[in-house]
Amino acid sequence: MSLGEKVDFCLSVRAVGGTIYFEPASTVIYVFPVPLEWYDLPYFFLRWSDAWNKTSLNHFQQKWGLAKDAKFMSIGYKWANRHRLVPLEPIQNWLLSLLPWQLHSKTYLNFRGFIESVLTRIFVKRKRQKI
Repeated sequence: MSLGEKVDFCLSVRAVGGTIYFEPASTVIYVFPVPLEWYDLPYFFLRWSDAWNKTSLNHFQQKWGLAKDAKFMSIGYKWANRHRLVPLEPIQNWLLSLLPWQLHSKTYLNFRGFIESVLTRIFVKRKRQKI
């Protein structure tokens, strides 16, 4: 499972009668190690690939009986897709400085999606061959 593992853990603890404590005054910060090292990219693109994201969310949905249109599903999927693009930010900034595209223009988003899909296919294929 690559998405929802913390929620899954908490629900599993509750399912066997355990207690989960929530501290409303706490602050949780997720620090992403940017930039990734080149040798981290194959695993990163596999770990956050669309296939793994969908498989994780589908497993979570089936395990906990969530509706297909549950808000958790759409929020988790959108977050994972944005997260997968983090290593491309340096390339994104470079492209935007060279080309006359706006950050959220359809042309740019399509191009970025194409680049991301090519990289994912390359890295996922290499990683699967090693497994």
